Order: sequence, then structure tokens, then C-alpha cells
Amino acid sequence: MFGPFILLAAQATSPMLDAYDQITPQVAAQRTARCGAGSVSVRTDKLTESDVLVVAAKRAITNEQIACIAKAASFYDVELPRDAQTRLDAVTKAKSSALVKAEAQRWLTTHHLLGKLPKYEVGVTDDDGFARKVEKLCGARGALHSQYGVHALNPEWAMQQRGPPKEDGPFPCVINAALAAGFEFAFIGNEQAKP
Repeated sequence: MFGPFILLAAQATSPMLDAYDQITPQVAAQRTARCGAGSVSVRTDKLTESDVLVVAAKRAITNEQIACIAKAASFYDVELPRDAQTRLDAVTKAKSSALVKAEAQRWLTTHHLLGKLPKYEVGVTDDDGFARKVEKLCGARGALHSQYGVHALNPEWAMQQRGPPKEDGPFPCVINAALAAGFEFAFIGNEQAKP
């Protein structure tokens, strides 16, 4: 559901966890069934090793039912017919994006950086200039500049940040600054570590 925004996992004690009910998939399925869209079963996605709620809809799902399902399912992924899936995905993406942005702003506020965050507007702000300002703000020169472009965290820079992710420092600063500003970026995974 969160897609790339799971990146904030390093902040496991985050208030973001409080935004979702910590319930079993069976309880989520029961609550989702009460939304009236159809019967609900639970299946395990072997690829992601996660539980998915599957709604067997007998008729079109209304927007009110979509809103109900998004709340009732908590953090579980839900599988719906294509038309309804698109609408549910939009609702859950908006919710998770708002939570991630709020958490990033909280982190920057705690570290006295929110007021210093440069403004970013998609299609208006120069991406390279914004990336350089974030690197300077966070003391993370080269974090957003690599062969993958400024919308990807530089894997070589990330490898230099030895040890497990820390709550403070340049790594979480870059992530939180980008997320708070609405600057989309990605991690490049499975890079071969250099000794």
C-alpha cells in the first residue's frame, strides 16, 4: 500500500504507526465485509509474504463503500475488481502520502529544519537546483546526484553511510526533506556493495 514510502521503516517508533489499527487480517476482513461491497476472504501473497483482503463484489462498488473499505482494511492491501481497485488505490495513496509528508515535516520540525526547507513545485522548480539545496541543508553532498538522476538516492553515497540507519544525520534528513517537499525520489536496490 505504501509503495516506496515504506522507506520510513527506519523510524519504526513513528506516530505513523498509530494512523492504522493494528488488527489481524481476519478482523480486517470482517470489518471490510461490513462495508457491503461483497464477501471478503484473506489470501497470502507469497511474493510479498503479506496478507491480502479479497473482496468478491457482486455489483458495482460505490465511492462510499470504497471509503469504508479503505478505513476498515487498516494497513492491509485489498483486491477489488479493476474499476473499484483504481479508486481504492487513489484513496489509499492519498492517505499514505499525507501521513508520510506529515511525518517528514514532524522530523524536520524536531531538527529545526522545516523553516529552512526549500520550496518545491512539480514542473516549476528546477529539480537539480532543489536537489543541491537539500544536499546542502542536510550536509549530504552527492546524495541526490548520480548516474540515476536527481530523483534517485545515489547508491554510492548511501553505501558511504556505514552502519544501520540512524534517526539523525544526513540520510534521514535527505529522505525527510524530499518527502516533506513533495520531491519524488526512489532508492536503487540490489546494488553490489563494494568492500
